[in-house]
Amino acid sequence: MVGAVVLAACSFDSGGVGGQGTGLGEGGSSSADGTTSAAATGTGPGGVTTQGSADGTNDGGGSDTTTTVAADDSTTGTPFDPCAVDNGGCDPDATCTPDPSGEVAVCDCGEGFEGNGLSCDVTPSLAMLRVEAGCNTTVLDTCSTDGTVQEAPMIGEPATRYVLTLLVRGVVERKSYDGGEPDGLWHPNGEPGDVDLWNEVTLSISETAGMPAQTIRLNSGESGNSTLVAVDMTHDVVVETGATVGLRLDAIDGLQIRNHDDLVVEGIPPAPDPFDGQFLQIDVLEIEALE
Repeated sequence: MVGAVVLAACSFDSGGVGGQGTGLGEGGSSSADGTTSAAATGTGPGGVTTQGSADGTNDGGGSDTTTTVAADDSTTGTPFDPCAVDNGGCDPDATCTPDPSGEVAVCDCGEGFEGNGLSCDVTPSLAMLRVEAGCNTTVLDTCSTDGTVQEAPMIGEPATRYVLTLLVRGVVERKSYDGGEPDGLWHPNGEPGDVDLWNEVTLSISETAGMPAQTIRLNSGESGNSTLVAVDMTHDVVVETGATVGLRLDAIDGLQIRNHDDLVVEGIPPAPDPFDGQFLQIDVLEIEALE
């Protein structure tokens, strides 16, 4: 609302000398001594417009005073901010911004959180895991190599379990494991033999307050095979927030079968070229909270 414009009006007596009137008279009249009784309009504190007599006083009559509230609906002149109090009603992990009208709070969950803005939860996530055992010195179908491991934390709401759908891909040698319940290359709770020197490829999930530790072998098969196998499988695991998820490729004796068949896994590096050695990569396809 645009504030009222006040115009100053002067009265003159018969001799041309200005009288005492200082406001724009409305329906007033001048007295013989040169003063005016006309009402004058002025603007008071806080954007309130008042109407009174020409001598700057208000006689208190109801018809002599009007009130207009400023556009900011305040007496401070500060524009209204819907986000100023209690983050506009948004979740503490959300950002609050006024909508185009400037009157409505818009809530958006911050980075790393998901929800409608009024309620935000930690976005569950697990980073990609990849281990590589490249070839060093090559001897016939084998090569020397070093072991490798990578770990990442499970991120999510506290004390929450999630079902993770994992895509496991790579090129590895196979190994015999005892016990557990094998499902092709996927072998939960498998234990290696005492004198088996073939590479161990393991997915480990640490213990948490609500879940025991888990060990899953990812290259289950028959030890002694001199060829590698291309891995491309999908499996679900249950992981609780705060668990450490590790992927390990352990060259027990520092040797491994090399990729002499030039196996390639499409869609991940170094495709379309074969990897010189063995590697495994785990990507998370989907995460759902376990009810």
